[in-house]
Amino acid sequence: MRRLVPVLLAIGCGHDVERDAVAAPARTSVLAAPGASVRGAPHAGSIREVSVTDAGDAALSLDDVGAIRLWPALDGSREPIPVVAPAAAHAAITRDGDGWLVALLDEAGSAHLLRIARGGAVVGRAEVAGDVRIDQLVASGGNVLVRRADQSVEQIDARGSVIGRLVADPGERLAAIAVRGDSAIAVIADVDGTAKTVRWIARRERIAWGARVTLPAAVIADSVAVAASGKRIAGAEAKSRQLFVFDLGVKPAVVLGTSVQVAADEPLGFVDDAHVVAMGAQPRWWTDANEPKPDPWSVTTPPNPATSLGAVGAGMLVSGYGGGLALATPTRTRYLGWQDVGVQTATFEGSRIAVTFSTTHLAWLDAALTETRRADLATPPAYSQPVGDHHAVVERQVGSDLQLELVDLDHPQHPVPLGQFKSISRLDYEPHTHVFGIGEGDKEQRWVLDLATTSAKRLPALTIRADASLRLLDPARAHGANAVMIANTEEGSVVTMLRDGTPKKQPGYLLAIDDEGHVFTRDGASTLYRDGVAIEKGNVDLPAPDHAGKLLAMIGPGGVRLLDGTTERWKQPIWGVSSATFSDDDSKVLVRATGGLVMLDTVTGERTATACAWSFGLFDTPIATAGVGQGSVCEDSER
Repeated sequence: MRRLVPVLLAIGCGHDVERDAVAAPARTSVLAAPGASVRGAPHAGSIREVSVTDAGDAALSLDDVGAIRLWPALDGSREPIPVVAPAAAHAAITRDGDGWLVALLDEAGSAHLLRIARGGAVVGRAEVAGDVRIDQLVASGGNVLVRRADQSVEQIDARGSVIGRLVADPGERLAAIAVRGDSAIAVIADVDGTAKTVRWIARRERIAWGARVTLPAAVIADSVAVAASGKRIAGAEAKSRQLFVFDLGVKPAVVLGTSVQVAADEPLGFVDDAHVVAMGAQPRWWTDANEPKPDPWSVTTPPNPATSLGAVGAGMLVSGYGGGLALATPTRTRYLGWQDVGVQTATFEGSRIAVTFSTTHLAWLDAALTETRRADLATPPAYSQPVGDHHAVVERQVGSDLQLELVDLDHPQHPVPLGQFKSISRLDYEPHTHVFGIGEGDKEQRWVLDLATTSAKRLPALTIRADASLRLLDPARAHGANAVMIANTEEGSVVTMLRDGTPKKQPGYLLAIDDEGHVFTRDGASTLYRDGVAIEKGNVDLPAPDHAGKLLAMIGPGGVRLLDGTTERWKQPIWGVSSATFSDDDSKVLVRATGGLVMLDTVTGERTATACAWSFGLFDTPIATAGVGQGSVCEDSER
């Protein structure tokens, strides 16, 4: 079993506080980012509601922690865009020129409108006028219809102005409005919450009441849906809750089709005149009996583990699937979103950044945090660590032993075994010398890796204290030392450079060591030291040193600040920072924070890139569904 040693908090500029091992990167220049960017901004939580344009070419989603995303395309060509707006209970979206009009309804019954340009920028905001509570809103045809508590329906334009108003007849109660394309109806409820009467709403320049239609069977009033053609209406039959479809020919009549039971509060939607879907967490499809191969008792439902109520647009059902979308037709379900959300580790490897999303998914990013290469391990290991641009060292459980292998990710079927061990306390890698090591009791087992030939040569083991932590060093940089050993005592940390083996007691406890072996500690009085010399008092942050130990990226609850000697050069507020590492030329600082990564310019402290998810697209198989669980660093950058 691996023994975790939670002593070493931040050794070297590439340290991740969740592991003892540190990958100190090779020193080469990082490609300059083209400018600040935010990419891969997934939902913080699970999607709970979706709204879709009539054409089915864009969607709006709300999650269970209040985040909002605009999906500007549903074909995988564009990532969703975070929308900064007031908290919303419900939402609707419609086209507005080449952009979108978004309507948001809050818990108090007030509505807010956003006009969003094609590129995703909010170009207009408005509040819907009126003092009476809004109970429902829908959007279609470039404007919004709202149903108010005073039994009125209003038509609202993109500026929030009321351009049309209808009022129910005396004694009537409007239970719902339903809209698809140019078709719109108001549902008139009886006192028991059922309905047998709907009334058309004509939508031209101004809304107007149209004809009344009496349905041949009573339905649950708030379950009614209308087809875009205006030829059919659907609803849950009042007693059985069976999905009934009514053809509105000369005389409204029930249409025969598959049997679908509608759950309480489950919306219905017409994909086309022959297909209606009950849009709950497990969507179920009604199909007209005149369609090919009808089976009245079979629900034609493709696999679709939706996590939210859905909405229909064009010929498709769109539902939330965790933090992504499920796009379904009666015969096929596809998934829109990212394959990877958040990162486990991130270190510089030359001009690129090596990241692990899981033990089986590895990738390399450029300075703009764009994925340039991806590798997937077919057999999940217990642990994996990238080494170089094309290799990884993996740890696998083999019986009661742990087996280490060097894997060429271009040819993973031919791993190079490094050995089997009963226990491994840590994994260490020094990329300048390509030395890889593991902690095994009082020994540090080592290999020098030849990545050009995918081979390894065993080196003599180092003798260390079994209760100590260790980091491998490059002797050419660390004044001849090839490793540093750290042991904690009640009085503080004892650091031993494995050059002459002479231990040196440090004030306080070790926080970090740079490439040259400079030691950073903090004592009980919150004084930060470099090689025993105080550099900051009242310190509560963790230092991440650059390659020479001259600059420190200080990680704290408020974000990241840069110390140059004893002078604070800049401070950048970032949510939930967990680690920081300098680029190989010390010109950039890579920050791992809640949900993703941020790249900072070392000189100015400005963000040059932010990313929280990768490999976006439209997939035939389910993808990563978990949200971040809280506001991510990608939303932080939008504030």
